Amino acid sequence: ATGNTILGESIFSENAVTSVCMSKKAAVGQRTITAVDTPGLFNPAVSDEDLMNEIKNGALTSAPGPHVILLVIRLDVKLTEDERNFVTWIQNNFGEDAVNYTFILFTHADHLNGESVEDHIRRSPDLQRLIDQCDGRYHSFNNRDRRNTDQVTELLEEMERMLLQHRALKAFFLVGLEC
Repeated sequence: ATGNTILGESIFSENAVTSVCMSKKAAVGQRTITAVDTPGLFNPAVSDEDLMNEIKNGALTSAPGPHVILLVIRLDVKLTEDERNFVTWIQNNFGEDAVNYTFILFTHADHLNGESVEDHIRRSPDLQRLIDQCDGRYHSFNNRDRRNTDQVTELLEEMERMLLQHRALKAFFLVGLEC
């Protein structure tokens, strides 16, 4: 659903669990982006080696990128242990600098029963720690409100600022890693 919200069209399956990477290049506002939907990182049915091979193959479809690792996490459920250790996983598999190009996208922000995203994060040391590990880079989406293109524009602008800050000369744009 998140990739579809970003692209503004229904490309990726919203019901099935992603088992192989799928990519789509599309114009979003004034930008052309390639979104890559990857298998979930912590699926016990898939070996780490097979998962990494699939993600690497998916990343090749975004050449000359990817430029951003977008970690997609549901905000309305508690983080799992694997999700809490995500930054370590990213560094072990993509290198120490990969965290500089990692951006957190929280989904289901509309399921917080009136609580603000910021208040929800403040009440969760695990979420705060994960955000801190990514230098405070996060955004939230309401996937039900696909007509709200402002949330997509804001996300893309925040990611561009991150890339400028780190002077992204290396290939690292939108690999969506969903936990």
